[in-house]
Amino acid sequence: MFLCEEVGQILQQYYQRLSEIEKQAIAQISNEIEPVSLTQLMAQCQGSPAESFKAINSLTRRGMIENLICEAETVFTITPVLKQYVKIVVGSS
Repeated sequence: MFLCEEVGQILQQYYQRLSEIEKQAIAQISNEIEPVSLTQLMAQCQGSPAESFKAINSLTRRGMIENLICEAETVFTITPVLKQYVKIVVGSS
C-alpha cells in the first residue's frame, strides 16, 4: 500500500503526539493479522495494567484503533492505512 505524502504527514503528526505506551499498543495491533483482545494487548504492553488500559482507551477515543465485539469479547483492530504507516515508522526506527 502506498501512502501519499499528505496522508503520511497527517499520520506523522498524530503518531508523534502519542505516549510511548500508546505507541507500543498501536504497534502491537499493527503486527497482528487478526483483531487483538484486551488481555493480549495488556500483557504485551510494558506499562502497568492501569497505564495500558488508559492508553488503549485513549487510542480508541481518538479513533486510532477500533474496538469490536467478537464471540462476547472485545477485540481491537486498526485501519489498513494506519497499520501500514505504523509498520513503516516502527521498521525504520
